[in-house]
Amino acid sequence: MNTNIVTTNVRIPKNQYMQAKNNAADLDMSLNEYINTLIEEDTKNTFFGHKGKKVTGAKKEDSPYQALLDLAKKPYKPEPMGASEDDKIIYGIKD
Repeated sequence: MNTNIVTTNVRIPKNQYMQAKNNAADLDMSLNEYINTLIEEDTKNTFFGHKGKKVTGAKKEDSPYQALLDLAKKPYKPEPMGASEDDKIIYGIKD
């Protein structure tokens, strides 16, 4: 099966990045593999809008990825990060 791959840039607070990187290392995974696994698991759990129906038989607390999913769902209101220099060029943002 030929899969189209998209490369993207995600901005997250450094402490969450380091936690995710540590979680991945604990599972002997790269951060990329860890995030892709989280996304795959979450999209399986929300297949056709049926959020909450688990595809696998694992219990919520047994999932090694649940802690990161719970962290991602926590309300977080960071200070605005502003546009990066690249964003300013790409989107024509003037200071």
